[in-house]
Amino acid sequence: MRPLEMPKGFDRYWGDYRQQDLSLLVPRAGTPDLYRLPVKDFDAHGNPIHGDWERVLTDEVYAAKAAGTATAIRGGNEAVDAFNGDWGSARQTPSGDIVINMRGGGFSANHGWQHKLGRGGRPRSCPNRGACMARFT
Repeated sequence: MRPLEMPKGFDRYWGDYRQQDLSLLVPRAGTPDLYRLPVKDFDAHGNPIHGDWERVLTDEVYAAKAAGTATAIRGGNEAVDAFNGDWGSARQTPSGDIVINMRGGGFSANHGWQHKLGRGGRPRSCPNRGACMARFT
């Protein structure tokens, strides 16, 4: 058995969920990006063998906030400019949409400044994957 490799920013203690295809969706801490760890095969005991981490989408509001281009009505009031905590999760619906809820900012593990709920398109069915990554809001 091979241990799961968790690069910096993926090591969270709550909120990671397996999807219907057994992949793992994780908002990477310190970035506006959501990553997926796909299952590429199964071992002789039925345990998943994972592929490589892949970026699924980028939250355009967090990206604009980090770049200083967010407008007052489109992200300028966000408390943070990246996924920054363990209190959040991502799920992919049966139709392919991705929904993320994420608490941002805070002075302790139990107190956050804002709660963000975002819904993205269908990155797997999009012919231009880069364009799909930019549509998440």
